[in-house]
Parts: sequence; structure tokens; C-alpha cells
Amino acid sequence: MTQVQLFEPILNSPSDDVGESSHVDSAAPILLSDSEEGPGTSRGAIETTCYSKYTQLYAPIVVEEEEDSGSDAGSHDIPKDAEVEQQSISEVIVNMALQIDRHAVSRFNICRSDIWDGAVRGFKRGTFSEMKDLLVKFSDDAGRFEEAVREDEYSLAGKMIAVSIVHGGPGPNFLSKDLVSHISGQSSFNLSVGDITDEEIGKVLRENASSLESLQDLIVENSSMLLTAGCFKHVKSVEEKHSIVKEYLRWYIIGRNHSAIKR
Repeated sequence: MTQVQLFEPILNSPSDDVGESSHVDSAAPILLSDSEEGPGTSRGAIETTCYSKYTQLYAPIVVEEEEDSGSDAGSHDIPKDAEVEQQSISEVIVNMALQIDRHAVSRFNICRSDIWDGAVRGFKRGTFSEMKDLLVKFSDDAGRFEEAVREDEYSLAGKMIAVSIVHGGPGPNFLSKDLVSHISGQSSFNLSVGDITDEEIGKVLRENASSLESLQDLIVENSSMLLTAGCFKHVKSVEEKHSIVKEYLRWYIIGRNHSAIKR
């Protein structure tokens, strides 16, 4: 039979009121037996009681995570009021627009024959800032700012011409016949390249293209001018050059002055 000796630590401090007969020595060995044939009943009961006290003293300490579980549960129960509401696109744009300084200006001088180049130069300018207000001025190929449309001076000029004609004065001899015909409601349009006063534009429109490839190269080379007039397109034959020239002439005389003519 194998016996293991264990020493029980001090369970209770000695009491003066209890006699020696009832006092158990704290250093007394406890005999645990692994034999099926144990000693007497009283001795087995004592050993069982002592062993239960031993297991209670040396039992592993278990820390309950009630607080942690409670904090986790609380994290899932965040009130909806604490959540940040996502702004719509329109609200974001409005908030950004409110930050613009209306007392400072970023200037853009745009030539209609090359709009992209003017925009690039404006954005790369050292004084440009997206937080400033924008001031865009358009000019024609000769560099003259077209403020007459914004100031409604075309309408005033038309009124002057009408009054002059009614009162027997000179007519609008400085206007092209096609423009006068269009204003008066006639559909005839017989403008030629020779009527173009701009030398650079006239030179481009007069260039000859002996082959389809050369015509396509000319179109690409003058793409900015044609894009402005809305007649930049892919061609499949040399004969299409005449239609492109005619479309550009109509835009040059009527199209670009459409808003002023309507006045």
C-alpha cells in the first residue's frame, strides 16, 4: 500500500477556550491512502474532511469576466444619436462653397481658339487658389475681350442701326450680307473664305489637301479651332473638306454671334 504524507497548512488559529483534546496539531501529517481497503471509519472520515479542506485552499483562482462581458455588451448598445450622420454630396459641395473667399479672385484669360491652353495656364499660375473666386474672360483670336455680350452692347448697337434706317440714315454697311440676311429672316448663305477678315483663320481654311491622309493631318493640326466651331470630325474622303469649311464659315458669322443676334 502506497501512502503519501501531506502537511495541512494552518486552518484555524488555536483558541484558548478549546481544550487540548479538541485541538488538532496543524503540523500533523495527513495520510492519504490509495488502497481500497481503508482504515477505520472514523479515521477515513477525518482524512476525507482534511482532504476537502486542502482542495478548497489550493483550488485554482477563477476570475469571472462579468465586467468585461458587460463592457462588450455596452459597446454594442451605442445609442443612435452618437453615430455620425453621413452627409449627402450636395451638402458636401455646399459646405465647400461656403469656404470660398469672395473678396479674392483667380483670373483666367481664355482665347476661344485654344480654350484648353488658357485653362492650363490659369490653373498653373502662382496666384491661383481654389479658395478664391473665379474671374474668367474670353477673347477672340485678335485678343479683344468680348465684353459686349455681357454688357448687352450688341442689342444697343442693333437698336442704333434700326433707328438710323427708320430715320433715313445709313444702313449696316459694315455687316456681311449673309448676317443681314439671317437677321432679316432670309435663309440664304453664300459666304466665302475671302470674307474672313482674320488672316490666320483664312490661311487655314485655304490650305489644300491633295490626299485623305493630308486632310486628316490638317484637321488634327487645327483641332482646337475646329472644336470651338463644333466641326471637328473624322473624314473618309477629300471632298468632305468643303463641308467642313462651310460649317466653320457659318459658325464664324452666325453661330458665335447667336446670343447677340437673338437679342
